[in-house]
Amino acid sequence: MKPFRVLALAIAALLVPVLAACGSTSSGSSDAASPDVTIGAQPTGGADLAGTSWVLADGPLSTQDLASKGITIEFADGQVSGNSGVNTYFGGYTSTIDGTLAFDPLASTMMAGDEAAMALEQEYLAALQSAFGYSISDGTLTIFGAADQVLTYTAK
Repeated sequence: MKPFRVLALAIAALLVPVLAACGSTSSGSSDAASPDVTIGAQPTGGADLAGTSWVLADGPLSTQDLASKGITIEFADGQVSGNSGVNTYFGGYTSTIDGTLAFDPLASTMMAGDEAAMALEQEYLAALQSAFGYSISDGTLTIFGAADQVLTYTAK
């Protein structure tokens, strides 16, 4: 083999991994649960969620008076539970002190409520399922979800 070809093959062998590392890993589509969603505030964690209880105070849900709905969330030993307005929900979660948060598929009791309450409950549970991060500051828990869904809770 000629020296020029050997040199060209050696350079190509070195450049392929470098160029592959520079390539984008994004498929270009937007994933609803992606933590790359741009929002005003960002998850920072701030405290361990285990052993905490919260009442929903605000969020992008279909009603303005969320505090009166009695929607709650409680974290204990990798398990989450609470009242979603009509039913009780429960499931697993994972979080890190630096602010990442994810819920396993949530289950709930099957009580019936009025149409508006059931719609709110479904919106709330969908917002939780899209969660990717959280922050705790000054007695307030903020859960960040896809499409700028931000749920704000006060300490119970």
